Amino acid sequence: MSYIADIFMYTTWQDLRLVYPANTSLDKISLQPEWRKSIWTPDVFFYNAIEGKVMEAVIPYVFLWLKNDSTVIFGARLSLELSCDMTLGRFPHDTQTCDLIIKSLTHTISDMNLHWNPVDSLTLGDYIILPQFDFSTPAPALCPKHHLSGKHGEFACLRGEIKLTRRYGYYVMNIYIPSILIVFMSMLTFWMPVDAVPGRVTLGVTSLLTMITKQYQAALPSVSYVVALNVFLSVCIAFVFSSLLEYALVIALRSHQSRVIPEANKGRGTNSDSSPVCWDKLCSYFENTDVIEIDRYCRILFPTFYILTLISYISFIMLC
Repeated sequence: MSYIADIFMYTTWQDLRLVYPANTSLDKISLQPEWRKSIWTPDVFFYNAIEGKVMEAVIPYVFLWLKNDSTVIFGARLSLELSCDMTLGRFPHDTQTCDLIIKSLTHTISDMNLHWNPVDSLTLGDYIILPQFDFSTPAPALCPKHHLSGKHGEFACLRGEIKLTRRYGYYVMNIYIPSILIVFMSMLTFWMPVDAVPGRVTLGVTSLLTMITKQYQAALPSVSYVVALNVFLSVCIAFVFSSLLEYALVIALRSHQSRVIPEANKGRGTNSDSSPVCWDKLCSYFENTDVIEIDRYCRILFPTFYILTLISYISFIMLC
């Protein structure tokens, strides 16, 4: 993963070899940027930069100042594409930490060291708004050991980090709420008569296809592992499919009973006057009561298990 940053970078160092002009009363003078080729400058670079350039419109956004105590201030406006290692297992409820790593290219710590400015070393413009993330103020952080040391010595390193918390309002309105409503809508089939085959099949199949379409339309990250939203959508599809499967089971059971009961009734004989009455009651019981009982149980079990699953999902998101 990567992100693009528009950065104003200010670098300050002191070089006592530079002599400040004696014929000026100013506390600092502005030098042409070309002076960088004639004086010593820190060889710093952005370690996690993929691509970068100095921004310019009419002229390059670069300046160079020399203060009366031989302090040099170099500033530039840069456009950088920086890598950011993201773990998206909790997507879209994830919080990411993106780094800005500055290192010395050739000078070891014995020759040159790097320090953040003690006041406002890292700041963000008040006008910056990200549509998908809320972010915290960047803060200095320690560089990992593998950034400090190498086979040629120990090099200076600076690291700043910014925490990005994803805004999930879009996913709530466009994925979570519609998916939950579709699942509960598929459970309406348990309240429909068993004989309403077109209605129950149409409602179940439509709900299933809608959920599958919703999963493919979801803005999921292209990663090789399962994210939280994958789990949620898969569970919703499983419940919708189960409601359709329950009706298939009910139809199969009723069809089986309608074949078995007449065969059992033939063995009772036809001499008794009570046989037709018994046949009517028996058929009524086996053809209607049993399959209706399955629907009645599902009216309670399906919503209960689905609500428990939602509670488990929310608990996982909140606690992990």
